[in-house]
Parts: sequence; structure tokens; C-alpha cells
Amino acid sequence: MKNILELTREQAADRIALFADEGRLIQSAWHTEEGGRHLACLLGSIDEAINSPEDCPANVMPGWMAELLPLLFDGVRAEVAISYGKRFAKALRSGNTDDTVLRSFLVRSIEYAVAESRKSCSDKDYWPAVERSCSDICALVKAGVKSDSDEMIEARLAARSTARSARSAEFATRSAEFATRSAEFATRFAESVAWSAVESVAWSFAWSAAESVAWSAAESAAESAAESAAYEHIFDALIEEMERA
Repeated sequence: MKNILELTREQAADRIALFADEGRLIQSAWHTEEGGRHLACLLGSIDEAINSPEDCPANVMPGWMAELLPLLFDGVRAEVAISYGKRFAKALRSGNTDDTVLRSFLVRSIEYAVAESRKSCSDKDYWPAVERSCSDICALVKAGVKSDSDEMIEARLAARSTARSARSAEFATRSAEFATRSAEFATRFAESVAWSAVESVAWSFAWSAAESVAWSAAESAAESAAESAAYEHIFDALIEEMERA
């Protein structure tokens, strides 16, 4: 039996594509059996030994991506999950997964969270500060500024202060709070994708971006649709940046 640590990206991509083609990709469960067939989630399809993001070999994908994928795959609509599996498999096979991809993905996701939050918060007194805070952090992430630099620390503190102001203003401002909190999380990636906190930060960031959109919806059904749309937008950004690099 092949050692899971010896799996290559190409082999992992082939397995994901196989499960997608055979309709064996599932959401919200790692592995299961149905009608004599083995079904698995996006990561689980790579190997039966993968039962958590931590089990995914580093030579297949970086830890931040392994942590992010279950959240994104479970968040998209069921009817498009298979197509996302196929697209991701293709991107994993021939695309990139390095720090450049991570930075551009984070910037795109922050900008999306801000754009969606702007729809319900642009007339608020605190909104210019939210826009400014997120824009400043995006600029620093793009420039590769280190997380322990004075610039990054100052930007992170500003984002935190802005989020608190939005939160204290009124209940309906949570989308603005999460837009700035997402920007604050993103600064923690600035030093290195190998940093020990990268996995939990990636999860928190994507969740925050999706929640900022969902919370702006008034009806339960609309909220669910908005949340799925957010996950799909973020998943699109990840795949597109992998393909672009």
C-alpha cells in the first residue's frame, strides 16, 4: 500500500477528478459507503487515510489550503459541488499553491467582503474608516510587508478598532465588522504561509467573509442563498488565482 506521504499533486488531482466524474464527491462528511460505493469529500477523495485537513500531505497542498477546502466545498450549493470538485482538480494539477496565490486570494476575498458590506453600510458614519482600513491592509498584503513590521501592526490595530466601532454602533453593522475583521486576519499571513497559525486563520477568514454577506439578508431563505453565493465567490477566487499563477 502506498504511503500517503508519497502522494503527488498529480495523483491527488486524478483521485478528486475520478470521484467527481463518478459522482462520488459528497458534502459534510469525510467518508461513507452507499450502494457498495465509497463516497468522500473533496479532501477525503484523495485517500481513505485522510480524515482531517491535517492528514493531507504537504506536498499535495499547503496547510492553509487543506484547512480552507472543507469549509468552501461544504458551503457551495449541492447542485454545483461536483463541478467545483472538477475545477479544483484541474487547478491543483497544473496550477500554483504558493504564497503569491495566497496573497492575491486574500486580497480578492477582502475586497468582496467590503463590496457586499457596502450595500447595507455605506451610509453609516463609520463606513469610510472600514473602507480605509481594509484598503490599507490589502495594500500591505500585496506588497508582502512582514507581519511584525510597524506598518502591519498599525494596520491590524486600526482594523480591530474600526471593527469595534462598527459593532458598538448597532446590531445591523456586523457585516462591516466582519469586513474589517477579515482584513485583520489577512495580515497574519503576511510573513509566511508556513506560520503555525495559518490554518486557523484561513478558516476564520473565509467564515468571516461569508458571514458578512449572509448577515445582510433579511429572510432565512435569502440568507442561505447569500451565504452559498459568498462561499462560491470565494471558491471561484481561489481556483482562479491557482490557475493564474
